[in-house]
Amino acid sequence: MKKHAGPALALMAAVIILISALSRSFWTGRTPDGLARASIGLRGTRVCTQGACAIVPHRDFFAAERRLRYWALGATFTFYQALVAAVVLAGAAVLMATEGRATLNRWAAFLCALLLLQLAAVVMAFPGGPDSHLAWALPTLASSALLGLVAAIALAAQASTGAGEQREAALVKLAASDASATPGAARAAAARPRARALQDAIKAASGITLAKAVGASARQPGGGPSQVRAAAADATAELLRFVVRELELDERGLTTRGDGGTRELGWAELAEVHAGQLPADPPFERLHFVDLVPAGPARPGAPYRPDGPAPLAEPLRLLPSTRVNYAALPGGAATTSLDNLRRLVAHAQAQQPALILDAETTAFSTGGPAHRYLAVEQFARYDARYG
Repeated sequence: MKKHAGPALALMAAVIILISALSRSFWTGRTPDGLARASIGLRGTRVCTQGACAIVPHRDFFAAERRLRYWALGATFTFYQALVAAVVLAGAAVLMATEGRATLNRWAAFLCALLLLQLAAVVMAFPGGPDSHLAWALPTLASSALLGLVAAIALAAQASTGAGEQREAALVKLAASDASATPGAARAAAARPRARALQDAIKAASGITLAKAVGASARQPGGGPSQVRAAAADATAELLRFVVRELELDERGLTTRGDGGTRELGWAELAEVHAGQLPADPPFERLHFVDLVPAGPARPGAPYRPDGPAPLAEPLRLLPSTRVNYAALPGGAATTSLDNLRRLVAHAQAQQPALILDAETTAFSTGGPAHRYLAVEQFARYDARYG
């Protein structure tokens, strides 16, 4: 029953709009000569005298003054716009009730809002006359237009909720079909809850870390955007997993110091490199990162790797705040941390020709953009690959 409440409300508003617009009882009064009664509507005037009534077009009834002719033109336009609004609103209600489609919802809301504005203009421009006053059709049309606007907004909200439920059902169905297909697909489906859990943890912690970052910057003399960004980088390093605090390069390979302690890896032990840009959500501030992924064995509980037969090992995650002896690279250090990350990716590929790089990471190493994670959820799904 609740599902059809919005369409029923919209359909009722459309019917009332249509009936009110067709009526000629917007204003009642006397003709300018005072000899007859007149009922003025949006599309014409009914004049009654001595028991006989006639319908007079606006262009004839208000022919005496040019200003009144302009008002009559606006009233006629409002009449036809009310008809269009009623039809579109009724169509939106029928589509939502029968097919669950939201094709006309926004148009219906727009037309009802426009009708309210036009009615306000017609009322303010109405010249009045002897013994003239409002009749029932005008407030009824205004009320039904407002009701139609509310109903159209309710239909849009209902459509959004329904689309979300459909997407969730599709994900559940896809996970079930994946799980029944292959053992690898089952492990991939099992990784999705971990991605959602990581996303919730990042969202819960991001507001706190950003507050700390901004507060620390504000306490320093001359704190500005650069200090806020530096503080945000420190907060990001505390929030993310696998972050390397310090990295030493030499011709044999890498020596890292970070959350997992000290690790030594030869260049030949690297299997994959991925460069990305974090979301704009605080405290990430679109910072770049580079993941150096060693060859297996994977850490316990790591999910199935969707693009290859081997599980993913725990990566070495480099941020712009990671201390690296970039001077050891051929040609020395670059002038910016971003260029240093690019040159490190290119150097790792030169040292290990079998290294796996996606197309965007390859482009990043030569000056192009890295893969952009527009939302925390996207990065969380990527991060969940590592268990």
